[in-house]
Amino acid sequence: MLSNSPANELGLVLYVNLLLVALLRPWRFAVCNSSDMAILLGILVILDMGAVTVQDRDRTATAQIVIVFISLMFLASLGTLCLGMSRCLEQKFRKRFKFFLCHHKRDAGAMARLLKMELERRLPGTRAFIDCDDLSDLTQLFSYVAQDTESFVILGTKEVFLRKWCIGEMVTARASGVRSLLLEWPDWRPPEEPFIESVDSAVPDIHELVRFGIGLADVQDTFRQLTSVKKVRLPGQLNPAHIAEMIDSVVGIGPAKGPRSSSRGGSSEFPLLVDPDNLEAVASALVLSTLLKPLLLGTQMPQMPSVLLKGSRVHVSTKMSLMLCSENCFRSEHVQEWLLQAYQAPSCCMIPVLAEDSFRVPAASSVSAEFPESALDIDDLHLYGVLIRVLFQDIAVIFLPQSFSREDLDLRAQQAARRLSAPQETLKSKVIRFMDSADAPTVKRWTDVLLRAEDNDTSQV
Repeated sequence: MLSNSPANELGLVLYVNLLLVALLRPWRFAVCNSSDMAILLGILVILDMGAVTVQDRDRTATAQIVIVFISLMFLASLGTLCLGMSRCLEQKFRKRFKFFLCHHKRDAGAMARLLKMELERRLPGTRAFIDCDDLSDLTQLFSYVAQDTESFVILGTKEVFLRKWCIGEMVTARASGVRSLLLEWPDWRPPEEPFIESVDSAVPDIHELVRFGIGLADVQDTFRQLTSVKKVRLPGQLNPAHIAEMIDSVVGIGPAKGPRSSSRGGSSEFPLLVDPDNLEAVASALVLSTLLKPLLLGTQMPQMPSVLLKGSRVHVSTKMSLMLCSENCFRSEHVQEWLLQAYQAPSCCMIPVLAEDSFRVPAASSVSAEFPESALDIDDLHLYGVLIRVLFQDIAVIFLPQSFSREDLDLRAQQAARRLSAPQETLKSKVIRFMDSADAPTVKRWTDVLLRAEDNDTSQV
């Protein structure tokens, strides 16, 4: 029997505490929950054994059990303490940035942002540095590379060797012995000897690096030693499989086993239209898609956004879409095909998103002159011009991953999510409204074009 003593009351309280720890886990770290439960379990065993009033003939066994549980409690406390100290020391001596992404903002800014997001998702608790997130003092960049970086990643576009800050970062990484990796763009070529010898004339402001202790000979030696740097070739078209393989290479592990997603897409009911041959534009679309997905959970959107790849199409049941506008994007035959497919979807709404500073809206008054190399027939080409014109009747969302900080991008994504959740006018109704506001000859011409387009759609069905 159990004695009616405070030990029983204390045991009851500890049982409740143990149950709450197991169910609710009040500690922030799992190791603290485990240690707390181990200590409580040991105390409960000792209290229960002491609360039993029946005399035990074998007191030695009882004492041994008590000693075992006291030892386990001590080891649990000591293990938690050692683990906490080791993590504290690891954080103290670990580099501030796991990766430093050296890039030319105009040519690889969006790709750098995408890499940063994917690397930090793949390795939780680590940080990747891009200068868009810290532009308070550019002179600190070299200090970040030398002292606070574990791995230095060069995004190898043509212009990266023509920007003095990028060159200075490369020289600093080599001088400091930082592990380096080069992502080669499809059109990238290594610096040749004539360029290396005349780098002071190719990069006129390179002499400003002297005040940071970087001379011309250091720059030339760094360019020559790029041949020994580990290289990863960037594919001509981005898709989820290529992104995963690229992240594997940067992190330093082999490609993940198992099936990869296909590089050719099917139809999508919430597509992001983008020029698939423009790597920067596709990277911007992937960044926007990643930021939008958590914001659209729980909304009326039927599907999550997906970037259209070559071989994909806009589904006839599409209700919402985004058009990411980059330089010369409307010259792409894929964009032309997708935009006409979006028009054929009766319920499709579309919001324009400006993804590059250099983008200019084509002059819809003369589409044949704007797109002389288009494979569209004259009717589809005229309809394509109207679609471009009505698309920009709405205010575009400005989304520039190559220039904006993460906070700015989050705000822009929230703005886009609100626009997507609000009622929108379909592309078809915009075209009809445009026809109603045009003059009589224009109305007649566009009516004929639209009627022929409808006849073509009916015949295809």
